Amino acid sequence: MSHTVKWTKASEASGIGFYDGRSCEVGSTNFRPVKFARRARYVVMRARRPVDPLFPNHVEYDYYGFCTNCDEQTKSNK
Repeated sequence: MSHTVKWTKASEASGIGFYDGRSCEVGSTNFRPVKFARRARYVVMRARRPVDPLFPNHVEYDYYGFCTNCDEQTKSNK
């Protein structure tokens, strides 16, 4: 089952950045795992990996994510 994530570029003013200082994008989706009574919100950050000179048109990302019970009305991605 796939879930759509809308990615938003994190601004420097927000204080959000990838763990190693790279600029990143933030996205979230809602999902109800089996045996859970409520939906959970998964927030994911992704940062581009450095370009491999052998494959300059290939883009790869490093991801970091977490699960929370705070919905988007309680706390936005920004």
